[in-house]
Amino acid sequence: FVYIPVAALRAPCIPPSSRIFKIVSEVIIKKRNVVIRFTLSLFTILIMQNLVILGSTGSIGTSTLDVVARHPGKFRAVALTANCQTDLLFRQCVQFKPRYAVLLDEDAATQLRQRVREAGLAIEVLSGAAALEQVSVLPEADTVMAAIVGAAGLRPTLAAARAGKKILLANKRSEEHTSE
Repeated sequence: FVYIPVAALRAPCIPPSSRIFKIVSEVIIKKRNVVIRFTLSLFTILIMQNLVILGSTGSIGTSTLDVVARHPGKFRAVALTANCQTDLLFRQCVQFKPRYAVLLDEDAATQLRQRVREAGLAIEVLSGAAALEQVSVLPEADTVMAAIVGAAGLRPTLAAARAGKKILLANKRSEEHTSE
């Protein structure tokens, strides 16, 4: 039996999965022949990455969710956000069952909230720019995919960075902005 203190899992600015890997690696080195089976199962269970996807209804966001769907044991969407695409965000909520869904547009959020309630989903629907920042710093989130177009993604991405989250940035038109 191996005891791993919970306080060791709470080091600041390191995603939970990284902390688990480091601790499990240390246990394997120290107790290789005794706990190898235990550590491998612990590593497999705790390595899952919890994602916040800013802009889940755009092309980059949907591609990210495609990866999540193909690897359900490795990734979990804890929050999905969009500007105003209620129908697509609702379908994503049904499929991925995040803890939070955020829409910038309040009227769209009201519509989504009603549909989520009618579907019996346990998803909290939030709205506005402050809600984007709120989900970007969720304690359970390891990684934030910043796939929002323009300046709207800047504040939540900075908030995530300050909170020590792993940030994934995507820009499909970066070649248009290169210097000559």
